[in-house]
Amino acid sequence: MRAHPCLLRFLRRTGALLAAGLLLIGCTGPQPLPAPASADSALLYGALLAPRVDVRVVYLHEPGRRYLIPLNNPKATADSGGRFVLPNAAPGRYYLAGFSDGTTNYSLSLRSGHTGAVQVEAGEAAYVGSWQAQPAGGDWSSGEFELVPAATPTQAALVEQLRARADFTAWMPALERSLRQER
Repeated sequence: MRAHPCLLRFLRRTGALLAAGLLLIGCTGPQPLPAPASADSALLYGALLAPRVDVRVVYLHEPGRRYLIPLNNPKATADSGGRFVLPNAAPGRYYLAGFSDGTTNYSLSLRSGHTGAVQVEAGEAAYVGSWQAQPAGGDWSSGEFELVPAATPTQAALVEQLRARADFTAWMPALERSLRQER
């Protein structure tokens, strides 16, 4: 049984269009940050590295609030290098409370002793830090981790990477101010 010539032409054209579309999507690079939703919006950024675990989502919590991971908490998508950004956060204090590899959620261990919350004001950006997650008790199966400061990426390197993503957006002045405050 032979396919109708019109069907063959349609399939060839559709396949070519689909291939071209996928190629264009793959070549676009990082997407720009969304514009601030309001004058009260804030931006949080940092990096989380975890040996043998692929960090895909980072959970940022406000001290004293109750959250149900992954349902009702501020979360930032991480890139393949563990760099994360959370645009349009509410002003307040935040700390790195957990992450997900897409399958498993990991929580900051209560024994970690990490108390580093950062304050972010309306219209501003705050650097959460560059951290390395280490499994609590030496084993990721516990679902808990502890944080150790990481030397890289530096805040300046993160802002430079975000600068490429945030060209011509309203976040750039806030990112530049956050970098100047740390120097």
